[in-house]
Amino acid sequence: MIGSPALLKILTAAALLVSTPALAQSRSAAETYLTYLDVCGSLTSLSELKPYVPKAMGDMLTRIPKDVQAQMVQQSRKKSVTRVKVLGETKMGDATILDLEGHRGDKTVRGWARMVVEDGQFKVAKDDWNGTPAPAPPKIPGSVGSGKAAGEMTVDGKTVKLQYAWAREVPDAGNPVRKSYEVRLSDAPWDPKDPDPSGRVRAGKLHYVELAISADKRAAGATLHDAVFDPEGIRAVQGLPILEVERLGPDVVSGKAYLETFEESRGQAYYFAATFKAPVEKSAPDGK
Repeated sequence: MIGSPALLKILTAAALLVSTPALAQSRSAAETYLTYLDVCGSLTSLSELKPYVPKAMGDMLTRIPKDVQAQMVQQSRKKSVTRVKVLGETKMGDATILDLEGHRGDKTVRGWARMVVEDGQFKVAKDDWNGTPAPAPPKIPGSVGSGKAAGEMTVDGKTVKLQYAWAREVPDAGNPVRKSYEVRLSDAPWDPKDPDPSGRVRAGKLHYVELAISADKRAAGATLHDAVFDPEGIRAVQGLPILEVERLGPDVVSGKAYLETFEESRGQAYYFAATFKAPVEKSAPDGK
């Protein structure tokens, strides 16, 4: 188990850059994680973790200064967890969440790990042995009506209901020929002709989540819009949300989007989860 909070933060950020296609695995998620823990328990260099973590994370490890690496290795060995049992597995989007129990000395501790697939093999994207409950799929409906969303957005302890969905087509960043989509999930009806939606946000009359969805059905980014985020009323989500696309255009974008757990930025905690069915706004013939 990687015990350094600084390293955990770096590893988590790196994991967000990783794509996780569903391919066949030669070793299960549980087997991979238990092997990873064995390596952590006798760690001498962070480079030993590279076969067990996503490539972006492994590359990040090798760029950490040697003296800092040495400190992290020492902390990891001190806080290693032994006699670990996998109590259960849960699918969340493309990830597998392991529910874990282990021991630090004579003390029984609970933990969890987020496993993703890269190049056909399970990798450890994140683990937590601090007693935090394991992430679980949100309790949102399987489907909703056209133009609707069903879910919520919570910022600084205040929750609003996400009830409306709207989408528009945008050029794909990697290939302009392909089409990506921008989806907005709001607590009030969305008016694409509104000249100042940010003014409504700052006035506390509109709250919404904006999702960027790539042509290959992946989350490309997300922002939350709430007056609490002073002064602009906007905050970029640090980690990519989990996205389950049911349909991606040309007339409708539908599915589910949610954060794995609450995130915190600048001292403010936030979370969102929603099922949505967003009609795609059609451009006028002149492209406007």
